[in-house]
Amino acid sequence: MIEYKKNPVSFRAGLRYLAAYVFMFVSSVAFAADPVPDFETDSALGGNARKWAEEFVVFAQERYDVKLDWSQVSIKYLDDIVNELHATFEKEQPDPQLVAPVSRALGSYVAEVYRIFYGGEWGWIKLETGSFPGVRSGKGALFLPLKKAHDRITLGDGTDIWEYFQLLTEQ
Repeated sequence: MIEYKKNPVSFRAGLRYLAAYVFMFVSSVAFAADPVPDFETDSALGGNARKWAEEFVVFAQERYDVKLDWSQVSIKYLDDIVNELHATFEKEQPDPQLVAPVSRALGSYVAEVYRIFYGGEWGWIKLETGSFPGVRSGKGALFLPLKKAHDRITLGDGTDIWEYFQLLTEQ
């Protein structure tokens, strides 16, 4: 059984990012027919994302005995974890605000591994309905890894994390 723990600091910071979970996966492909949204770099968000990713490394080790080493291959191990997280979510139906820290940490780990190998920067993707945390690749593609992680945990469908990572590496 997965425990969803409320962390007051993460919870407060997570409220702002939780709004990002309202939207579907965004990438440069999604913007092909529409104008590319504005992007505002945010180094503080990047620093927080690194901390959240480190939290996920600890979570994976303690909960699943999976050692994540910041390699691209380590992304392959995430789908088994996410499948179990989704099964627990379906069974227990926790408050979405309690899921946010786990999905934020997972999405941050995926994005940080991407950035290690392909570059990119954290910031805010400005859409018509608001600004949402995301990453801009070195080639200018925009993506929302926190949203993707949240969808996989709560909805369970769509592209798995490994496939998602592979798509990102093509951007």
